[in-house]
Order: sequence, then structure tokens, then C-alpha cells
Amino acid sequence: MTMKCGCGGVLRAARLDRFDFTPLAGIPVSLTGAPGLRCSKCGGATLEGEVVNSVMHGLALLVAREPERLSSDRARFLRKYLRLTQQALAERMGIARETVADWERGENAISPQHDLMLRAISVAEMMGGPGKTPKPREVAEAISAARLADPPRGAARTDVVIDLFPAKPRVASSKRSPAASRAAPKGPRRATG
Repeated sequence: MTMKCGCGGVLRAARLDRFDFTPLAGIPVSLTGAPGLRCSKCGGATLEGEVVNSVMHGLALLVAREPERLSSDRARFLRKYLRLTQQALAERMGIARETVADWERGENAISPQHDLMLRAISVAEMMGGPGKTPKPREVAEAISAARLADPPRGAARTDVVIDLFPAKPRVASSKRSPAASRAAPKGPRRATG
């Protein structure tokens, strides 16, 4: 079955060098190397649903693990990722809906405690899946990189750039002493880190 673009052109599989994912995520995100579809007539690009779902899941994990306190747009992103209304999230966290609305409007910063709760709920949801509840320790380990600190004054949030097909690790070559050459296996070593 041939898929058609709104302009009447045919959508064909393509590797998208750069795809603006911002309208789908609600936060600034660019994808590089994304498998997508490009119109043969207008050149427009889109993603298939499976790719969108995979990117949203990965992005939610990235946001949950960011080192600074959640901004209003990132808190809203996590809530929407969870498919919860402000009221439903507030009930789950034991707070007022207005508190959630205030974070999302940027009127009040999310508290460190609520920040951690929202991250934990998000990660638990990602790890759990249908009928599975992860252990608190698993959730804590999954968000261990999250440091509840305020972003530095004047620091601007940068876009998230997700490279779906990163380059292969480079092979490092190094000169070795004759003794090291005899002791070490022959052939190139892979760079680590």
C-alpha cells in the first residue's frame, strides 16, 4: 500500500538528517538520522508512529535523568508522557491541581520533593509496563543521575538533540613500548569511555 502526503505526493522511506520533534514533544528536540518518510512532491517529512513512540519513551527517560530541577516545560512533558491530566497527577502526588498548573505556567518552580516524585512516577511507569510494579530501589537507581539542583543563574536551556544512529566507536591506535607490544594482544584496541 502506498502512503500519500497531503499534497498528493508519495511518501517514501528516508533517513532524515534533521527532524524537528518539538511540535510532538512540546519541548525543543531535534532528531538526527531518524528513519522517516519523505514526500516525493513537496519534500515534507514525517515519522511513523512506532518511531514517535520510541523517541517519546527515550526522551522521557532523558528528561527524568537531567541533572537540574525540572523546568515548567519539562514537568508538563513528563505529565503528558504519563497521559495524566493536571488533576490526576495532583491526586497521585497528594497535592492541589493548582500547584501542578503553577509549575507548568512557570509561576512557581517545582519543589525538590515534587520534582523527585514526578521523576519517580515517570520512571516507575517506564519500567513497569502493564501489570508490573518496579521495586522502589530499581526506580531510585534509574534516576540516580538526577541531581536536584537549580540551573545556574542566566543559564539557557539548550535543545535536546537525539542522534538515532551515532557513529561507531573509533578505533584508537597508540604506540606501545616493545615490552607492551609483546604482552598485549595484537590488533587495534577499541576506545572506551
